[in-house]
Amino acid sequence: MTDNDSRMRERVPFEIEAVFTHQGKSYTCSCENVSMSGVMLASEELFPVGLAGSISIVLRSGSEQLEVKGQCHVVRVVTSVDSLNQIGIEFDAMDSESSIVLFNMIRYQKT
Repeated sequence: MTDNDSRMRERVPFEIEAVFTHQGKSYTCSCENVSMSGVMLASEELFPVGLAGSISIVLRSGSEQLEVKGQCHVVRVVTSVDSLNQIGIEFDAMDSESSIVLFNMIRYQKT
């Protein structure tokens, strides 16, 4: 962690599709990086800071499928006219199975 970076959790690059849902409407986004406390998404959509919803990240390996799902809210937005917007998401609540899957995703990516 640098002096300018107040993150408590290490982020790792992780490129996968994620679905952010708010009030029953789902938005498919690209995941750029992930940590135990949140995820950075890239999206054409622009979400306001503070917007609450849920997130789902599905990992597929052959016939096996694992899912990270939980409640979250938007904490950061970086707009772009030339490319996708960056949406910082913080996890608010997650079931224990999703937490274990997320932990193992991060551990695997660090090696």
